[in-house]
Amino acid sequence: MVIFDSNIWIGYFYNEDPHHRLSQGLFSKQKLEEIIVTEYIVLEVTTILKQRKGFSLANTFLEFIEEFDISVLPSGEFYSGTKDLFQSLKEKHLSFVDVSLLYLSKKYTIETLDKHLKKLLK
Repeated sequence: MVIFDSNIWIGYFYNEDPHHRLSQGLFSKQKLEEIIVTEYIVLEVTTILKQRKGFSLANTFLEFIEEFDISVLPSGEFYSGTKDLFQSLKEKHLSFVDVSLLYLSKKYTIETLDKHLKKLLK
């Protein structure tokens, strides 16, 4: 199972994103039934897509998740571990969402375009 970071989802849905083609390539290599999206990622992606292009594109993302039955991982399942890791890392370049992906990398494959997060995932 794989979790795509927000930057991949945004790049996939937002045609003007500099990572649009790269994101499309990542999706084309992955079986949709193996993709998981976290509740935090849904919050982040819908917010950014709405800000950049409007409600319609944010809604398209949400409909995609439902249409292709993408599993949504509730934040309650990993909040405590993420909080503890966030507080211990004190990493200024990572958001709470990024740290949640770092925490979840113990159990899932994480795909991201974020250089700082990528470095810590290795």
